[in-house]
This record gives sequence, structure tokens and C-alpha cells, in this order.
Amino acid sequence: MARLGRFGVWARANPLKVFSVVLVLAVVSGVAVYAYLGLLTPQAGRATITSPPIEFSMELDKAEYLLGENVTIKLSLKNISNRTITLYWSKFYAHYDMVMYFDFYVMHSNTTLVYQWTEDHIALPAVLEETLNPGEQLISIYVWHQTTAYPDRAQVPAGTYFVRGFTRRVGLTVEGQTSVITLETPSIAFIVNNGRERRYGEFHNPDSTFP
Repeated sequence: MARLGRFGVWARANPLKVFSVVLVLAVVSGVAVYAYLGLLTPQAGRATITSPPIEFSMELDKAEYLLGENVTIKLSLKNISNRTITLYWSKFYAHYDMVMYFDFYVMHSNTTLVYQWTEDHIALPAVLEETLNPGEQLISIYVWHQTTAYPDRAQVPAGTYFVRGFTRRVGLTVEGQTSVITLETPSIAFIVNNGRERRYGEFHNPDSTFP
């Protein structure tokens, strides 16, 4: 007859405790798997880069879109300091009588750049100046129609895409001191779905290779 080790003797004497330990391990394992799958799943949300005195952010309205559905992208630049700042762009863009301060670009998960907003619009050759008091922000809302840029403007295929916001080159004056900055948000992943069920892990994050 095989002899029980110390753990075996303890387990036989404490069956309820053994069950509790097994249950806890099972729950922990389940949470770990869920968290891992969550990392593989694009989430609607916000991506921000902070470079005092400003904070530049991007938001997507959803994490998954039907093929051909509009993708709404909100870009904002906020004065997070306690001082008034002035921003200058050497040229700017307008769309339906709205000033569009920023830029964004979209890349397929295979690292192909498929769209950049400023490449699809004409810049106005005039200096744009904006002053922001503490806590104030500039906001531009963009709509990507899931197409490539002019002149093709073809529908992109279903798949996983990454979008990144871009301030463009902007002059920043604070208390008489001027610098030139360019900020980009971290990328946000989203899915264009043609009705096929997506498989977990079928995309990778190309953040380090984004142009």
C-alpha cells in the first residue's frame, strides 16, 4: 500500500480546505484567462499623451463597426496648466465651416497605412492662432467613412485597424516663451466586421511600427 506524504495526510484530514484551495485556484485561473482575452479584444475608449502644459487625447465612440459604417473620432487638446497658453498653426483645415485643428491616421493590423485625414483635404495657407486659459480645450470631431484617401476612396476590407491622433506641427507660447511641438496619441484598436465571427488573437498591436 502506497504511503501518503504529509500533504496527503493533511488533505485526507481536511477535505473542505482542499476543496476551498482548488476552488480559489480555479477562479484565479479563470480570471487570468479572461484578462488575457480582454487584452486581445479592442476596447472603445480614450488614448492620451501629456506634455505639460497640454494634454492631447483621442476617443472612439465604439470598438467594433459594421463594414461601411462611419467611425467617429474625437480629438481634443487641453490646457492642463495654471497659465494661459497660445497655439499657432502655420496652416489649417476647415470642413463644413468648422476649423479642424488636428489630424489622424488609420493603419491596418498588417501595418499598412490606409488613410490620413489631412491627405484627403486641402489646407488653407493662413496662420491659425488660438488662446487657451487654464482648463480650456480645443475639440475637433472627425468621421472616417472606412475608405482609402483620394483619389481612390475605396471601401477598406473587414479586419482590425488602429487609429492614432496627431496635433500636427504647432507653435506653443507660454509666458513669452515659444516652442514648437508635435504630439501623437497612443493607438486605439477597433474592428471592421463583415458579419464573420472574429477569432481571438487574429491581430497584433503594431504600435511600435506605426509610421
